[in-house]
Amino acid sequence: MPTPPYGFIVEAEFTVGSVLSRTFSTLLDNPLVFFGLPGLAALPEILVALGSSEARAGLGLVSLFSVILSLIMEGAVAYAVYQSLRGQAAPLGESLSKGLARIIPLAISAVLTGIIILLGFIFLIVPGFTMMCLLSVTIPACVVERLGPVDSLNRSAELTKGYRFSIFALILIASLAWGLIVIGLSAVSSGSPSPLALTLLDVPSKAFNAVMAAIIYYDLRAVKEGVSLESLAGVFD
Repeated sequence: MPTPPYGFIVEAEFTVGSVLSRTFSTLLDNPLVFFGLPGLAALPEILVALGSSEARAGLGLVSLFSVILSLIMEGAVAYAVYQSLRGQAAPLGESLSKGLARIIPLAISAVLTGIIILLGFIFLIVPGFTMMCLLSVTIPACVVERLGPVDSLNRSAELTKGYRFSIFALILIASLAWGLIVIGLSAVSSGSPSPLALTLLDVPSKAFNAVMAAIIYYDLRAVKEGVSLESLAGVFD
């Protein structure tokens, strides 16, 4: 059995630096799964971008399909991260099955999260960012604790309380990094990146964000509830 990246019990701390470090180490621990899952979710859009203009005309339906695949991917990543932190392998197929098993509550949770965040941005910018941080661990809570959609949102709000500024900093760092990459690509290509390039760039971005959300969830539970990975060992067994 492989050795966990930083021990079987999560350290009781929550800082921007520790979350970023854990996210990178977890990504590198199983890159095939963590980059492969969002890659599979983006595959329909990649195929359309490679196709003819007639094929690109149906991008709306393809995008909807990709959204569904992305939800399965996020649930699968939460499971794969958990297994990685336990020092156990998380095969691609096994991870996908865990995400697929929660697709309905994941879909409803994602829709509710999107609506709440959108309303926050419509009325005022600050509430939008607040809701984004408040609901940032909805998906991991839904998968790991097998909660319903509303309970998943409430659970995220409960766990993130007192740490939302740090979570905002993490979201901001990830967003700025992706933005800088796009700007750099635009400078190199002397123009706006193609839809295909943006879709491909979105894969590592989604991988990083999904893993980071799972790490945030686990670390918040360790800090606020004293929960260790060992005590969660029976969740998926």
